[in-house]
Parts: sequence; structure tokens; C-alpha cells
Amino acid sequence: YNKEAIMIKNIFYRLKNNSATALNKLSTDNRGMGTLEIVLIIIVILGLLVIFRTNIESLINTVFGKIQTQVNSF
Repeated sequence: YNKEAIMIKNIFYRLKNNSATALNKLSTDNRGMGTLEIVLIIIVILGLLVIFRTNIESLINTVFGKIQTQVNSF
């Protein structure tokens, strides 16, 4: 190997290790969960509930109807 090839190899090795360390720190850091993210999640959940309201109501009515049938059979 010549001097330049060894130097390039060392640079790539450092970049690889630093990238892995940075990704590891990023994946374990939970400081970014703020109020805005929580509010956005709540808005999305409420939006889905409004969109699928009739489906959810029919599902709940079906489940409670089956429960009522089972209770009445005792």
C-alpha cells in the first residue's frame, strides 16, 4: 500500500465509526419528544376517529350486541 491509500482507508474507517456512533446516539436520544409532536399525534388520532366514526360505531354496536346476547343466554 502507498501512503495515500492508507490515509484514505483511515478516513473511511473514521467516517464509518463516527456515523455509527452518531446514529446510535440519535436512536437513543428521547429529548426531541416535545409538546408539538404530542399535539400533532392527538390531532391525527382525532382526525382518524372522525373519518371512521360510522365504522367504529357499527363495530362497537356489533360487539355490544354480541355481549348482550351472551349475557341473556345465561
